Amino acid sequence: MNKLTILERIHKYASQNGDRTAVFNPCENPSGMTYKELYCRAVKLAEYLNNTVNDTNPIVVYGHKNPYSIVSFLACVLSGHSYCPVDVSVPDSRIDMILDQTQSGIVLATEEFYSDKTGVLDLKQIVEICSCAAETVKPIPKESISGDQTFYIIFTSGSTGNPKGVEITSNNLNNFLSWSSTLGDEKPYDPDTVFLNQAPFSFDLSVMDLYTSLYCGSRLCMMEKKVQADLGAITPFLRENKISAFVSTPSFANMCLVDKNFNSETLPELTRFFFCGETLENKTASKLIKRFPTAVIQNTYGPTESTVAVSSVRITEEIIERYDPLPVGYPKENTDFIISEPVNNIEFENGHKTGEILITGDTLAKGYFGRKDLTDKAFVLYDCGTDKVRAYRTGDLGYLDKGQLFYKGRIDLQIKLNGYRIEIGDIESSILKNEIVSACAVIPRINSGKVKSLAGVVVLTDVNIEKSAAEEKIISELKKLVPPYMIPQNYIFLNVIPMTDNGKVDRKKLISIIEEN
Repeated sequence: MNKLTILERIHKYASQNGDRTAVFNPCENPSGMTYKELYCRAVKLAEYLNNTVNDTNPIVVYGHKNPYSIVSFLACVLSGHSYCPVDVSVPDSRIDMILDQTQSGIVLATEEFYSDKTGVLDLKQIVEICSCAAETVKPIPKESISGDQTFYIIFTSGSTGNPKGVEITSNNLNNFLSWSSTLGDEKPYDPDTVFLNQAPFSFDLSVMDLYTSLYCGSRLCMMEKKVQADLGAITPFLRENKISAFVSTPSFANMCLVDKNFNSETLPELTRFFFCGETLENKTASKLIKRFPTAVIQNTYGPTESTVAVSSVRITEEIIERYDPLPVGYPKENTDFIISEPVNNIEFENGHKTGEILITGDTLAKGYFGRKDLTDKAFVLYDCGTDKVRAYRTGDLGYLDKGQLFYKGRIDLQIKLNGYRIEIGDIESSILKNEIVSACAVIPRINSGKVKSLAGVVVLTDVNIEKSAAEEKIISELKKLVPPYMIPQNYIFLNVIPMTDNGKVDRKKLISIIEEN
């Protein structure tokens, strides 16, 4: 018997458990939107789109953390259109490029938006259309997105400055959800599970919380950017909304850990952590286990092109003591990892072949929207000896140890300094081993296209430590761990590492900070 798809599950919950809360934004409306309201409003908006949009192009949905954004996502796919989420943090120039590429016939906007390229349906109009939604739960429209049709498109950065639209199909998403809905499920997800939505919807990490929550009949709690930017507001927000499943990047967790009240005593409902998008450092994992000793901590790995994540491992004290860096886990069902030939003939001393990570499996994206040239470069037929399989070239370095994947950083974050090839991640991991360091980033100083030196940006565990003494201790400890050419010459101390709106280290901002010092 086939498993229900995400649309079938939402329809089922709307029909059988319609009064359950599906999504809510405490900053706007604590009562949120029920499953019945979510589905019926989406169907009503889908009917409107069917009557007014005369093409099958993707539809851009612009906004931030509003339940009507999710209504809009579902309305698009129920009307036979893929959707493209665009957060308010996305610059206007980038939005123009996305509109040019998608040729979106209309923009559904839950925040103020204007475009001279296409029509706009604003929040007031969306609410008005949905206000007369049927009280009975209608069947799923026959024109709804299914199978290998594109469900959503998320734009990622391109090397030329133009964004690339990753096409994720209905099958991709449902194959991912059948796996993500079982992660850390010692206690199955249920209506009492409250998933944290920290990432903006234009960042694919949000797919893990948004659709896993809806797939399981749970509740999604949206955290606005203004809450995330206020260190003192985060823990109270988590407590008041009884967050139980925490989905974020490790950088956001590090930010939360600055607050001593971020612990199981203050947050007894918080029992599960899911990390993706960045490296989970041993120090961060160790702090979390001490603060939340009974919580399940899952480290996952995967690029946007393979539908959020494709591997996971539960992090325990034993794992932390045994491995540094931490593993990113075993592949999910119907997924495999291939390690290409060693990059620059580098092999680790433990004998594991290290090379580019290639991913195969049933969650690989269709490709890049309207860019066959880029699709053909990234999605290749890999010769496995007896057969050729479709694989995605991640641009990530890694190795396999007894079937478990270990991530070693981005190939494009390798630099050359004075003839030496250096991986930035190795230096950052070594700095983080120092007990006085809470968070850090290493930034190359570049002049005329060449790396001239390295700068360390550091957050100390104690703000009262004298900066000169801290720098001396950091350098002293680094000398025990890395060669001299890998030790940054300059250090800048901040209260917090700046993050992008996606919750990752904002390296561009750090470069400007370094240039000012």
